[in-house]
Amino acid sequence: MKRGFIIRFVSLLFLVGLFTADLYSQNILQDFEGTITLKSYAGEWKWENENKTETLVFYLRDTTWEWHGKELDHIYSTYKYIRNDSVIVDNTNMKPSSEIDVIDMPIYGGADEEDDQGNIWSLYIEFHDTLTDKQSSYDSSLSYSIGKNGYQLHVKLVSEPAWWEGSEDFLARSKEEEEKLKRLSKAYRLPGWSIPNNVTLTKVVSK
Repeated sequence: MKRGFIIRFVSLLFLVGLFTADLYSQNILQDFEGTITLKSYAGEWKWENENKTETLVFYLRDTTWEWHGKELDHIYSTYKYIRNDSVIVDNTNMKPSSEIDVIDMPIYGGADEEDDQGNIWSLYIEFHDTLTDKQSSYDSSLSYSIGKNGYQLHVKLVSEPAWWEGSEDFLARSKEEEEKLKRLSKAYRLPGWSIPNNVTLTKVVSK
């Protein structure tokens, strides 16, 4: 009798532990209902360092964009970066218009990783650093996760060479312009960004 009870009790503890581990796996919440779509990314996402001297906020919006006669779903975003109470970057007033395409927004992206249930766990993004005029590489992404701290968005930003890299002499109209393009290409290759990267932003949930 005692032995059977102990076996059942240990089995119950194991199942509870297994469920708890899966529940907060930072990848998939077991009791999460619904599907993570591009609309799930829409909203305000915020990161602050420990002493609150740096704040990074992304404002993500979902939209449709017409391309070759087809309407495609995309995410675009503006961002704000504050350091030591000084606003370093704030392009939050920028929005798509007849002059500004969705793909020319500071942050632009589409679905990158989707599972069989239709959940979009990560987005490829194009990120434009307005301070250093650097562009993100194809490795830059937003990854959606659900865990102990709620909904989170991990940001990975990687700079890449300018699109004209290696074609300066072909594009330039003069020797001076060619040298200028080479200097710009060199600047694109410099490591680092003006804002924090490889950080985790948490969704701001309005109460």
